[in-house]
Amino acid sequence: MRVAIFTVLFLRCCRRLRRDWW
Repeated sequence: MRVAIFTVLFLRCCRRLRRDWW
């Protein structure tokens, strides 16, 4: 479903932000 794709993209963005911050 589209919701699943958006969730994956959101999680990836969160991981990227966390890596940049840390």
